[in-house]
Amino acid sequence: MTVAAPEKPQVARIPGAHEPRRTGPAGWTAWLALLPAVVIAAVSLIGADQREMWEDEYATYHAISITWSELGRLFTHLDIVHALYYVLMRGWIAVAGDSLTALRIPSIAALALTGAIVVLIGRRLVSTPVGVVAGLLLAVIPAFSRYAQEVRSYALVTLLATLSTYLLLRALERPVGRRWAAWAAVTAVTGLVHFMGITVVGGQLLYLLLATSRTDEVRRWRFAGALGAVVLVVIPLPAMAQHQSSQVSWIRADLDTARAFLGRVFLSTGLAWVLVPLALLGAVMLWQRNRPATAMLLAWSAGPIVFGYVTVSVLHLFVGRYMLFTLPAWALLAATAICHVARPLGRRPHGTWWVLGAALALPGLTYLSLADHREVRESPVGGQPDYRTALYYVRDHAQAKDGIVYNDKLGGRSDLARAAAEYELRDGGPKDVLLYRTAGQTGYFGAAECPDPAPCLSGNNRLWLVSTSTSKNAWDGMKPAAADILSKNFQVKEDKRFPMVRVVLLVRTGAAKK
Repeated sequence: MTVAAPEKPQVARIPGAHEPRRTGPAGWTAWLALLPAVVIAAVSLIGADQREMWEDEYATYHAISITWSELGRLFTHLDIVHALYYVLMRGWIAVAGDSLTALRIPSIAALALTGAIVVLIGRRLVSTPVGVVAGLLLAVIPAFSRYAQEVRSYALVTLLATLSTYLLLRALERPVGRRWAAWAAVTAVTGLVHFMGITVVGGQLLYLLLATSRTDEVRRWRFAGALGAVVLVVIPLPAMAQHQSSQVSWIRADLDTARAFLGRVFLSTGLAWVLVPLALLGAVMLWQRNRPATAMLLAWSAGPIVFGYVTVSVLHLFVGRYMLFTLPAWALLAATAICHVARPLGRRPHGTWWVLGAALALPGLTYLSLADHREVRESPVGGQPDYRTALYYVRDHAQAKDGIVYNDKLGGRSDLARAAAEYELRDGGPKDVLLYRTAGQTGYFGAAECPDPAPCLSGNNRLWLVSTSTSKNAWDGMKPAAADILSKNFQVKEDKRFPMVRVVLLVRTGAAKK
């Protein structure tokens, strides 16, 4: 008896999903994806080594430069949600070093790769031209180049959220195990790098439900299984971080904040007023052709913002930079409108007429955003003291036996000056004479100073005081015992002013005559 060979399972087309017109072969799309990547990298590199780090970046440097045991101690008190990012950055600086440019290269590379992946997503959902224009739009948005120059996790989570979406589309096209495993792994890492990134799954779920029928058990059950694995990996992180919520308890969502929020996401209010309406117009246009894609992009762009607003009293995540990963979705929707602007002039919706829309929109949007691009590259960051210039002055003028002390209570952020010195004076500087226990030893971002400052201040005739005090006396605000010693035993030799910070050279009374 002849046994018939088993029929090879066929992968069905996703029901309900419109097949976009993929202009050009896939190989050409891959080459075209390089264009936004190169442009984003070039724009992001402008001034990357000029703008000094700010409070959050100094926190990153501290975490990736202390010992492993000190890092474990830090995680018991603070920043457990950034644990994976810190571990990855420790590996990076071991290879690339800790120069300002080296520290920012991972973020620049992450957002450049994001631009390339957006092209591939655009090809699947709408067309290759839409993907290319969306990638170029990302280079125009000031927030993209600003956070490409940030030693924080926002760029990485944007890359991972975008890659997660791309991998979902691939898994739905051919729902084999390895593709679902890749999607689950990337999506889980997205949530581990920054918990807000996991909200990208909301749009993906909508796409699945709208693009598949109830009888499509293969795709739906495999998605459910992969999502279950993601949840098991990610959910413990916010649970462990619950006792550390005081770090973000300052975040609010009042009416004024909500009104200005999109401007903070784009870091350009003018650009937001143009791109958001364009995105909504693009959503209307795309809805007629591909409803699942429209729903996913709307949920990806606006869903996390709504989620952050609704849960602000519990999760405290309603912050513009936390929403950076929504920008690819905004760009894809806006690019859909831009590429259709000349459609009435041509018979085909995705012929060469899309070039006219891009040629009209991209230069105008670039011009509109120029002032904001300059602003996001200002050094220091707005509202931050110019610690780098102040500390470099100390380094260049200090003598061999000089000491340094800090008086930094700006806005209640104690020890920020010492954190800045940890990086800016990493190659050498005056001894921190009041240091009793380092920040690494305390398990926080602040160090502990000498309980009794008298012995600690007795061995130096010259002290450099880095202070954010606006009082007449630069030591006002220090611990009373230390301030009393400085006022009675030292006289001011120099008082140099820098933006929001001053450097005072104190010379012990009588020592100046020697």
